[in-house]
Amino acid sequence: MKVVFESDVLEVERAWNHLDLIISTIAEGQHEWLIEDADVIENSPWITADAGGRAGRRNLEVLAKSYTSQAYPRTTKLHQKRVSVTLAPKQGDRQQLTPEHAWIALKAPAFVVVENAESDGGFIIAMMMAWKRADLLDAIQHGWLEFAHLGGVGEVAKVLRRLLRKTVGPIRVHVLSDSDQRYPGELTNTIRKVSASCTSEGVPYTVLRKRSIENYLPVELLPKRCNCNSIRYPVRGATGSLRHEARVSVWQARSVDCGMPSRVVQYSAAPPPAGPMRRLRRLRRDGISETGL
Repeated sequence: MKVVFESDVLEVERAWNHLDLIISTIAEGQHEWLIEDADVIENSPWITADAGGRAGRRNLEVLAKSYTSQAYPRTTKLHQKRVSVTLAPKQGDRQQLTPEHAWIALKAPAFVVVENAESDGGFIIAMMMAWKRADLLDAIQHGWLEFAHLGGVGEVAKVLRRLLRKTVGPIRVHVLSDSDQRYPGELTNTIRKVSASCTSEGVPYTVLRKRSIENYLPVELLPKRCNCNSIRYPVRGATGSLRHEARVSVWQARSVDCGMPSRVVQYSAAPPPAGPMRRLRRLRRDGISETGL
């Protein structure tokens, strides 16, 4: 998030300890310091009272680095939300927090809520690796971004309320859900439940237009020549963290270059591991429907 220090917190000593703690999250890269007037902060009692001390020197270094970085174009879409740190926050305004509550909010992770935190989360991480999204991978590695397990669609509201109770400040929870559509435009029970629950709790959400998240595997990431003996790692190692269910969908997308139809077979439960040709024969025998990628 972008952090703004209002002038009142710079004047009162009892707020300074939490300001120093907040600066540590900015120095580590978890958040950004939005500076409107660097001179006001540099000459404030918060800085001048400890200008020669360790915390004071670090605060000045972070101030200079943050102020300079604001002059350059942004290279990431992170840090879109804003929180103001003040001694007199407006009642009910999640964007204004006291120094203590701001520290609690800023040290907490953001959450992406998916149906299965292990398999869906693994697929998302694989795509981050493949597209070299170092900023997102760094956030996951440091625990600043976590995947939360949604479970069934009937649990959406309950899971969201539990996550929101654990956090203060701006809502940093986003739900990412499969549509479970059998054909384009179908209004499934999943779509209705996720939309209603997220709207009720005020949580942003995304329902995928395609049936499931594995259908979004970019063809550009697949090897030029199919090696059916390497179906566990078809994106050159990027999907090593995925469970079998996700790996199967990746192999099916690879069928574009195997002389098979350029389609992705979709099903509700993954078949057990088997040779590629046996798997294809089984799917055809069972009459599983196909849809375009």
